[in-house]
Amino acid sequence: MLQVGFVFLVLSSVVQLLFFRLGNRRLHKPIPQGHISPEDITVLIPFRNEENRILPLLASLNRLSVIPAQILFIDDHSDDQTASIIYKQLANHINFRVIQLQSGLEGKKSALRLGVEQVKTEYFITWDADCKITKDYFNMLPFLGFDLVVLPVVFDRSSWKHAIMQLDVLVLNAFNRACAAWFRPIVSSGANLLIKRSAFLDVDKRRNDYSISSGDDMFLLKAFRENKFRTKLDISRNHLVETASPEDWSAYVHQRSRWGKKSKHVGDDFANAVGLSYLLQLVIYLAVMLVLLLNHQFVVAVCILVVRQLVHLVSFYSYFRQVERIRLLWLLPLVEWLWCFLFMAVALRSNAGATWKGRINKV
Repeated sequence: MLQVGFVFLVLSSVVQLLFFRLGNRRLHKPIPQGHISPEDITVLIPFRNEENRILPLLASLNRLSVIPAQILFIDDHSDDQTASIIYKQLANHINFRVIQLQSGLEGKKSALRLGVEQVKTEYFITWDADCKITKDYFNMLPFLGFDLVVLPVVFDRSSWKHAIMQLDVLVLNAFNRACAAWFRPIVSSGANLLIKRSAFLDVDKRRNDYSISSGDDMFLLKAFRENKFRTKLDISRNHLVETASPEDWSAYVHQRSRWGKKSKHVGDDFANAVGLSYLLQLVIYLAVMLVLLLNHQFVVAVCILVVRQLVHLVSFYSYFRQVERIRLLWLLPLVEWLWCFLFMAVALRSNAGATWKGRINKV
């Protein structure tokens, strides 16, 4: 069985290297696109009880070198002082409004739908209330002709614990980048999406996922793909959004379990196949390493560890460099062992009920 594991690791590593290296070449082929004017963009920011997390976003909005047409904050029935903080902190030169979600409606999807109804521009961008935005975000938007643009999101790295927490997302986004080069994006984040309003309204009439409280981003990506609208993945640094990491490991497990549940409902066979392929490779790698270590074959184990890290470097380096997380790539061989326990905790947590911001998470 050990020999079978070796063969599988070799073959899967070769496939991974080809997938990423050739994919990177496809990404680097320039495709000229027209630019969207910031005057044609409204920013939508749904929020609920974010008084302790919204200040970094407001500070970054005040530092923007170019301002969009309008910023709409949609209050999803907060019972704290978030709205008051927004009015107090934002500079006078920023055109913004705070609107209230109607009684009887709740959740991010409903908040975004209300926001889109208020949008007067051709495009809108969705951000989360705990994000930080780059100063030059609106300086260059070469996305004319696309209906949905998946823009880059990373977690903050305020501590080593938070850095380790984001490694699984960084690897997932690296795969997303390669998949987009070959076929299409497989994941998106509602913390940073650019959407053509007319396309959203067209797609929204056909969606049947509003009974599921989470997954607005993934369901939206699926709906645009199924209705043949043009989608694009962009990872330029100017458009990079940094969002807050989970506060602790319990919050990490809770967040990842919510993501796993919504992925099951989205039902993207291609995305599931990519994810399961990587997980299978990871499980077999860890099993082979464990057998070698138990049999005191330390030299062979070290050689496999070095080769796996080289495969990671070749595969993921381009993406990690783009989002300025290169140092974290060196931790991956160690963190992969930690994932065994974390993913088991996530799987166990996924079978239990979940709440999010004081509400039952309907998935």
